[in-house]
Amino acid sequence: FAARAFISSTAQLFLAVGILGGFTTYSSFNHEVLEFLRQGQWGRGLVYPALTLLGCLGMGVLGIWVADKLS
Repeated sequence: FAARAFISSTAQLFLAVGILGGFTTYSSFNHEVLEFLRQGQWGRGLVYPALTLLGCLGMGVLGIWVADKLS
């Protein structure tokens, strides 16, 4: 493929794994939440994304704290 000559292997890996991997992860998460709601499992459909968001924010704060302690 001609475009590969202009994109480094590191950039190709970032695009394929980083960007596209993020889209597929979000798609799976979105599908699961919508499936809970479609099946009338409103508790799971609302708690799952709320806990996911809180967990992500908590891990972000923990990462910043650890990085601060290590520097």
